[in-house]
Amino acid sequence: MILQAVLVACFASVALGSICCSPDKWEGYQFTYGEFAQRRGSLLAGKPAFKTTRLQVSYNAADQKVATYGNYTDNGQVVKFKSINDYKAGRGYYILPAQRICSSFQLGGQFQRACVPDNAEDQGPYAFGVGDNRLDVQGYQVKSRKNGDDVTTVVTVTQDGCVPVVENMWGTRSGLTFFSNVGFNDLTAGIKDPSVFQPPDYCEEGPVEKLDFLHAGYSIMRQ
Repeated sequence: MILQAVLVACFASVALGSICCSPDKWEGYQFTYGEFAQRRGSLLAGKPAFKTTRLQVSYNAADQKVATYGNYTDNGQVVKFKSINDYKAGRGYYILPAQRICSSFQLGGQFQRACVPDNAEDQGPYAFGVGDNRLDVQGYQVKSRKNGDDVTTVVTVTQDGCVPVVENMWGTRSGLTFFSNVGFNDLTAGIKDPSVFQPPDYCEEGPVEKLDFLHAGYSIMRQ
């Protein structure tokens, strides 16, 4: 099988108002490619910017914690970072390990479980691979139009376990036209080392520039 059996066998619980949810605890990698451009009326203003991101993600819905570690490329510049969001404590941490810099800040909003909402449109079952290397998946689409935003999200999850595989998102938000693709790779069940959610002892209160706000509130599985 393409995904590890231990993860596929970890059936997801279903949250209220959801078709399915990913396992409560998992770790893996997210590789993201995205582009965005400023829109003025019906025209695009300026050259589109792009970002690529490779993140190691630890997701713990039971304790409402998410930790990410990796790097992102912003117009050719590579930045290594780590972030920790502890929603029960209401605190977030943005860390630059090489510089020993850590900014602590108050989290806004509530923890969002990785769930397919019940208003998602069924995009039909299909499969990746062939023969014994076949992975049966299910696609869903969610269209959101609110506060001037117009965003479409399409997510692919495993038929068995609701494990995320791919998520695509595109549309217009806050005057920006954007596209984002996220691939979920090498996922395993559980949290190997709980200390991944522990911030370093040199954290200080301070402002944090958001890496990518375009997906916030519209993403289904992305962390």
